[in-house]
Amino acid sequence: MTNQITTTDTKPTPREISQKVNRILYAGFMIFGLIAFFIYKDPMQAMSQFGIALIFDPFDPKVPFQERKLYQRAWLYVHSSLVIGLLIWMFLAK
Repeated sequence: MTNQITTTDTKPTPREISQKVNRILYAGFMIFGLIAFFIYKDPMQAMSQFGIALIFDPFDPKVPFQERKLYQRAWLYVHSSLVIGLLIWMFLAK
């Protein structure tokens, strides 16, 4: 009976790391946007934070938009609408 030790290299791929980093950055910018809007009462800063958050796709960025699940597309539409709505509100409020 031989005692063999097998090692498996379970290093995460760059794509897996990228998805995790994107989700962390997305969440961070969303939190900063919420803080700017509700605590500092600064819709311009909130709008910019929410807009920057869209850069960091929280879902798999390799999947084309039309092939994504419905809830993912709906979330991104709602998020984009929030940014556009804040932009319009900023212009109308002045």
